[in-house]
Amino acid sequence: MSRLLGGKDQNKKTTRNNEYKEDFIPQEPYSGFSEEIEKKYLKDDRGTIRIPNENKLEFDALLDIEEDYQYSYELFAELVYDKVKNLSKEKHEEYQMQLNRLKKKHIQKELKKAERKNQK
Repeated sequence: MSRLLGGKDQNKKTTRNNEYKEDFIPQEPYSGFSEEIEKKYLKDDRGTIRIPNENKLEFDALLDIEEDYQYSYELFAELVYDKVKNLSKEKHEEYQMQLNRLKKKHIQKELKKAERKNQK
């Protein structure tokens, strides 16, 4: 009765390699954030904005009369660009810092989600 329920042989011995290995020295310190990760998790990611129905209808009407925009995200990007373009220098720096913080936070969230998915 050398077999257990899981099909493992209890008499089978495993060998482990306990030899000393030199510490790995990275070429550059790990910052937890890289452009490769940013491109992977911000490339095609979609978000949802919950807005009042009246504002959505106004946006759709604007999208319908503008021939330059085929997709809603194009018009949305243009509206954001116009607003950011008119910010003061201080507000623009604050905007950039906040945008970078939110990107990092989003990427960390996506990394955790991918990690949980890989563990299953």
